[in-house]
Amino acid sequence: MQAICHRCGLPTVEGLCPQCALEKATLVSCPDQVEVVICSVCGSRQVKSRWQLPDSRSVEELAHQAAIDALCLHKELAEPQIELDLRKVGATRYLAKINIEGIFRGQSISEQCEIPVRIKLMACDRCSRMAGKYFQSTVQLRGNAVRSMTEWEIEECKKTAQDMADSGYHGGDHLSFIQEMKVVKGGLDIILGSTQLGRRMARAFVE
Repeated sequence: MQAICHRCGLPTVEGLCPQCALEKATLVSCPDQVEVVICSVCGSRQVKSRWQLPDSRSVEELAHQAAIDALCLHKELAEPQIELDLRKVGATRYLAKINIEGIFRGQSISEQCEIPVRIKLMACDRCSRMAGKYFQSTVQLRGNAVRSMTEWEIEECKKTAQDMADSGYHGGDHLSFIQEMKVVKGGLDIILGSTQLGRRMARAFVE
């Protein structure tokens, strides 16, 4: 027995006929606006309330990707093809004009939408804390009872400390930074933004 579309009354295989299903379905939905948050100091990008390391992508590329990521496509839209034209419309504003083509229940479809993209510049947590002289730990390096550290030893320790801070930062510890390195009587004080970095550094210098 052939089914009948309960919306228009035409014969159908199951449920709504293809035309009614197409008319009733929301194939593409777009937000009213997308915001791209970038650190004005280091270039990090905030994604879902977390700061990510800066990369080589330009602001335009970030805006382009943010608009694509904001699209919501119907789960039955097959073979979607997305074309995006990004235009700058202000100092920190872009407009993404998007064309989406695909196949929905055997029918070719074409949808258009526009997404305003706003670039928001602000200091990330790391840069804010560095500017505010924030620190969590201090590693104190000294000579021994016989002699103080030499100038060469101090410079080598500075290089090692900076390498460890950079490695921790690129490894995901956003607070892995050196707030200050002070040459003091007998040695060197290294003031750090991360307790975890301080512990690693202290162990490394002991070894």
